[in-house]
Amino acid sequence: MTLRKLIIPIVASAFALGLGGCAIHLSDEPTTTSAADDTATGSTLASVGVSVGGPVTITDKTVTLAPGKGTGRHCHYGYVVGVVVQGELTHHAPIYPTGVHTYHKGDAIIEGPGYLHDGKNDGRGNTVLKVTYFTPQGKPLAETDPAKCAAIEKQQSGGNHGGL
Repeated sequence: MTLRKLIIPIVASAFALGLGGCAIHLSDEPTTTSAADDTATGSTLASVGVSVGGPVTITDKTVTLAPGKGTGRHCHYGYVVGVVVQGELTHHAPIYPTGVHTYHKGDAIIEGPGYLHDGKNDGRGNTVLKVTYFTPQGKPLAETDPAKCAAIEKQQSGGNHGGL
């Protein structure tokens, strides 16, 4: 069965930068009111391409992890694009050669569908992330059942897991 794919290239990072709620004015008439808040800016060495089949829900969140706290092991049905705006995130995932990578303030993080991972704040202050989720409509932002994560990952034939 062929699914119509929604391709969201680097524009996806604009949502992670806090522009997800920004109004877009498409008229030729000049506008006197406009605002954009650069809430987060980050960079990555990785290529960014996001593909989610079918209708997509886009959710923009600020995630704050207190010292010693984490996200818990989970996976995603779609893609996640985020920026560390404060502190550091220790990311445990099988996509790294050593199984762990630390993201610092200003780093972008890209997570793909299916693979189990956990983010933790190992620092002394809060870790704050600006995160945009590209999720197939009707699916939760995160899944904690390892069997469901394995099934999601299996569906991703040759898919990008994200990260660096």
